[in-house]
Amino acid sequence: MMELPKIEIPALHDGGTPQPVGIPAGNLGCVLIVDDNPAKLASLASVVSGMELEVVTATSGREALRQLLKLDFALILLDVYMPTMDGYETAQIIHSRPRSAHTPIIFITSEAITDEDRFKGYAVGAADWILSPIMPEILKAKIKIFVDLFYLNRMVQHQAEELKNLNDELEQRVIERTAKLALFARIFDSVTEGIMVTSADKSILYVNPAFTAINGYAAEEVIGNHALMPCFMDEAPHSEIWCTIKETGHWHGEMIARRKDGKHYTEWLSISTMKNTFGEISHYIAVFSDISERKAVEERVAYMAQHDFLTGLPNRLLLQDRLTHAIAHAQRKQDSLAVIFLDLDHFKTINDSLGHPVGDKLLQEVAGRIKDAVRASDTVSRQGGDEFIIMLEEPGTADTIAMTAVKLLAAIAGSYLIDGSEIQVTTSIGISVFPEDGRDSDSLIKHADNAMYQAKGSGRNNYQFFTSEMNRRTLERISLRTKLSHALERQELSLHYQPQVDLQSGRIIGAEALLRWNQPVLGMVSPAQFIPIAEENGLIATIGEWVLREACRQNQEWRKLGLPEITVAANLSAVQFRQKNFGEMVMVIVNESGLAPSAFELEITESVVMHDTGAAIALLQQLKSFGLKLSMDDFGTGYSSLSHLKKFPINKLKIDRSFVRNIMIDPDDAVIASTIISMGQNLRLTVIAEGVETLEQLDFLREQGCHEMQGYYFSKPLPAEKFACLLSESTRCIEAAIQQ
Repeated sequence: MMELPKIEIPALHDGGTPQPVGIPAGNLGCVLIVDDNPAKLASLASVVSGMELEVVTATSGREALRQLLKLDFALILLDVYMPTMDGYETAQIIHSRPRSAHTPIIFITSEAITDEDRFKGYAVGAADWILSPIMPEILKAKIKIFVDLFYLNRMVQHQAEELKNLNDELEQRVIERTAKLALFARIFDSVTEGIMVTSADKSILYVNPAFTAINGYAAEEVIGNHALMPCFMDEAPHSEIWCTIKETGHWHGEMIARRKDGKHYTEWLSISTMKNTFGEISHYIAVFSDISERKAVEERVAYMAQHDFLTGLPNRLLLQDRLTHAIAHAQRKQDSLAVIFLDLDHFKTINDSLGHPVGDKLLQEVAGRIKDAVRASDTVSRQGGDEFIIMLEEPGTADTIAMTAVKLLAAIAGSYLIDGSEIQVTTSIGISVFPEDGRDSDSLIKHADNAMYQAKGSGRNNYQFFTSEMNRRTLERISLRTKLSHALERQELSLHYQPQVDLQSGRIIGAEALLRWNQPVLGMVSPAQFIPIAEENGLIATIGEWVLREACRQNQEWRKLGLPEITVAANLSAVQFRQKNFGEMVMVIVNESGLAPSAFELEITESVVMHDTGAAIALLQQLKSFGLKLSMDDFGTGYSSLSHLKKFPINKLKIDRSFVRNIMIDPDDAVIASTIISMGQNLRLTVIAEGVETLEQLDFLREQGCHEMQGYYFSKPLPAEKFACLLSESTRCIEAAIQQ
């Protein structure tokens, strides 16, 4: 065999070999060089090594086969003429093995070859021939081509395998999905709940058999129709429901629906949305069930649990519940309520002489007379036997309560004709009043019961208040009324101002003007005492006008002194608010003071605007158009709902101190406060909390997003001159208090 000349390998022009297609970065592949001539083998290896390819060498065909058992090669450079096992035999064995069947082989020889040799080489799998003398650039180029092709082939094979795997997986998913769809179809048809599927525009697409069974409409009668047809919703708050669905993606609740025959029924309805891949609503799914029977049973059970079986009146349980709620309401409103305890005189004698059936009928008639003698809003209950309790909410004065008692005595007294027997009946009445005679239901009932026994001890057929204090208070009230009528002319009334603090800046931005009465004999009289009296005797209009004038005058005076500009808020009573031409009067007062309307705020309570919402909204709009600020005081203690609230043109919500007081110990109060703050934020209203007394309360409300606060933590209500001093140095002090 002719020896090849030594090959000199020139340096690469770009500092390295380009990355072949399909070869992972950092690994340019492995090349096997097979030659029995050590010098030639070394020369070839040096060329290949310069291409940043890993080189493995073998000096015989057998050694090459052993290397193929260990490694995969991107290319094999194979000498044709070798002893024992030549290149042809070696190549044939290499390509007979599955692992190396596609590995490209380049035959290398220094001897002349015939066409027969070429065909023989190609027959055993040779990809190319290189004849000596070998030019390194040509060798490198061919190596690069075949290495790239090898890895490209590998990549294609890998992708083909992946495609096959994906196809197999897809076929399996199709099988599983088909099975699921078949299962869902069976479920859809077999469930007892009605199901309706609509398009995004609420056109009905599918209904199940239960849909027809519940409301009587066949599928062909509803498919293609709009979902808001009578079989789906009847007289429902459509807009609120669909707003909820738009915001949350679902809604559920009770609904009154109508069957095909026109009969109404109660259903539990759940509506959910289904979205496409773009996040757009594609379908609505409504699931409903007929709960009419269940509702009827529940209502019957609830009624029986809370009502007397004989008279149909509320029983002890329901009275306790109503009384508890009424006490809480009265506490928040600083109002009163009365408990009237009735016990028929000598009823045991009637039962014993005429029998229990007659006694039961007598109780039924007495119950009817009691109900006719009181207001529809009052609660009349039977406690058992011949005992009845009446709860009067907002009962008025002691005189009003006494008049109710007299009316009851007259209504019950007299003769009853029952089963041919004429029966004469009288009753004894005891009265207790919240909060004077008790602050819980048990105490009020107990004290009214004691007063009833006092009435029986006083000869029966009369009424007694729990204590003689009621008479004393009545006289005091008359005296107070007289003194109040002279309070203005004697300059006994004044305004104190409690600062309102902006939590973001730490500055006083407003003040609430609070009415004070310093009576020369009685001293400081609580507004809770004299304001109701002023409303009863008509003095509130005159006093209220004075408050408005004084608050505007004082704020303007502070501004002239160069003090920080603030807003002063004044409270309005229901009597003031319903005054004729009230809006015009307020505008005149503000204009005469020279104060900018935006520097004055009117605080109204929920009860004020709920009396006549239409007129209230018109008046509030008039005041706001003038430039005044409007706030809803004591929010959460009255009757307003979100639907009402959004109609009122107010600027601010005020969280009542009753919720703030126990905000750190009562989870319910904490939730109420947080809800009011969130509601205010959503309605773009300023939220202020009153009655803030501790740093813990401040921190909690600030974390919830409350904007403003007032309370003893910052300052108690101050006379005008002291408030002016506070206002002049407020910024530093208030900021320090907030940042503690």
